[in-house]
Amino acid sequence: MNIDSIPLKPRTQKQSEWSVFLAPVLGGVRWFVSRLSWWLVGMFVLYTVSGITIVQPDQVAVVYRWGQIRNAGTAQAIAKPGMLLALPKPFERVETIPVQKVFEQKIEGLHFRSVGQMTFLSSATLDPEKVGYALTGDGNVVHVSFSLNYQIAEPLVYLTEIENVEPMLDHIIRSIALQEIAQRPVDSILSDGRETMVQTISAKASGELERLGLGIQIVSLEMQDLVPPYQIKDEFSAVQTASIEAETSIQEAEEYRAQQLPKAQTTYNREISKARSEATQRLATAKAEASVFTQLALEARESPQVVYRRLLQERLETIGKNAGDIRFVPPPLGARYPEGYRILLEREP
Repeated sequence: MNIDSIPLKPRTQKQSEWSVFLAPVLGGVRWFVSRLSWWLVGMFVLYTVSGITIVQPDQVAVVYRWGQIRNAGTAQAIAKPGMLLALPKPFERVETIPVQKVFEQKIEGLHFRSVGQMTFLSSATLDPEKVGYALTGDGNVVHVSFSLNYQIAEPLVYLTEIENVEPMLDHIIRSIALQEIAQRPVDSILSDGRETMVQTISAKASGELERLGLGIQIVSLEMQDLVPPYQIKDEFSAVQTASIEAETSIQEAEEYRAQQLPKAQTTYNREISKARSEATQRLATAKAEASVFTQLALEARESPQVVYRRLLQERLETIGKNAGDIRFVPPPLGARYPEGYRILLEREP
């Protein structure tokens, strides 16, 4: 069948009017497009490469395709630092997660700063609905605030399971802090027990975050402020001052001990060495004297008169040397010298 023989549907009057009306507009559009075709190509190229993302060294990235994580459930779901190729929006969307960044959050729900005003200071009581505080184990009241540092440990969990992490962290830290403070006396919290308490709160909070599977980990927890109610601030300052002075005195005593111990040890070693040397000398002298006495005793058994004369002579010679010049006086008429004196006179030149 010849196509020219097919009858055409006659154009209506309304279509003719619209064609005449839109002809200038369509002509202008065709002219504009023909003149700006290279702009369209450039914009198309820019749109195509708009999905390329540079993931920084301290970040990882996750790609959403039509609202779902691409490659979910596999290791490829998390893109490492570098260039990430993705389709432009709305086909795909890239979310970067700063896994190396340390986030800081103030926990001030147990501090009077949480109310943002100081009107409670003029009151003799504390309103728990207006002023945050904690009760110690011995019934005292303290205001405490913390500084929490945390990192993102599991990016997928952090993106999919958590909408706003800060209120959850604030609630967890405050709850555990209230429990720990309620188990300790105020003196322990104000002095040496403070560091142990903060470490315990941090450990329990880390365990709770792991149990809840929030995808974050605690880097550090520090106590920013610990003060009593305003009404007893003077007494609190006195306790703090006494505690600091006690710690200073203990530190000075430890330093003095560290200085004196080596000196005392040196003196001890010197005296011990001296005593041992003297003991050795005295023992040798005693043994020599004992040997001489033993030999003399044997001789005395054999010849007592000879030994007696020799000992007497040696004794008199010793006395003479110590006495200086000796002058002998002759005995009176009809008298005799004692036996020992006669021996000495016989030896006179």
